[in-house]
Amino acid sequence: RKLRIRHYGDPDGVTDDSPVCVEIKQRVNRVTQKRRITLPYGEARRLCDGRELVAHSPGESAFVQEVLDLVVRLDLRPTVITGYQRDALVGRDADTGLRVT
Repeated sequence: RKLRIRHYGDPDGVTDDSPVCVEIKQRVNRVTQKRRITLPYGEARRLCDGRELVAHSPGESAFVQEVLDLVVRLDLRPTVITGYQRDALVGRDADTGLRVT
């Protein structure tokens, strides 16, 4: 499993109020699964770096607890910031399920 804080857009414009996704990415058999919630960047940092319970909706409780468990149990620390630009190409007609980035 990988824990990420993901932001879409210009990284220089990120503030504590910018919406980001806290994401757990994992492979189940041969399928990659992503689960995520959206939080303001400052709250995401409090959750992942500060190891604090943050405000969330009732439906997000299990996910937030899983994030806290991963961070505390594995003593996770931020290690890298990556950035890239990409274009998404989506299939048409018979290939509507195809997506290439």
